[in-house]
Amino acid sequence: MENNYSEPIQDQSAVQSPKLNNPSNLNQNQFFCPVCHQPIKPEYYFCPNCGTNLKETLGEISVWTQVGIYFISVFLPPLGFWPGVKYFMKQNPQAKKIGIIAIGLTLLSSIITIWLIYGESINYLNTLRQSLTGF
Repeated sequence: MENNYSEPIQDQSAVQSPKLNNPSNLNQNQFFCPVCHQPIKPEYYFCPNCGTNLKETLGEISVWTQVGIYFISVFLPPLGFWPGVKYFMKQNPQAKKIGIIAIGLTLLSSIITIWLIYGESINYLNTLRQSLTGF
């Protein structure tokens, strides 16, 4: 099994970045880091020179992680946007789905919370007004 991680480049003069504006210098099979423009192999997950994440690892998201995200989205409505957006921005389709569900639950929970607070505030103000006026 080949290691997908590479060792850092020690001597920067040993690896010359091709002139990007000259198409004749570009090799069709060669890949370059989008940040530092150093040559990289297609199987690398990280750039050996600058450490940029080149590929997102597609791992399974555990059921307990999903439960935690949904719990935060329902019971702590504003805080549910953070994991929702975080997972929605990933390339993994399962993560995108989790992000959409978390954002939807957060919106729904926020609307219900605001509606309940508004209704209880009106009831409290009516009770206060009646007690101050006597009837």
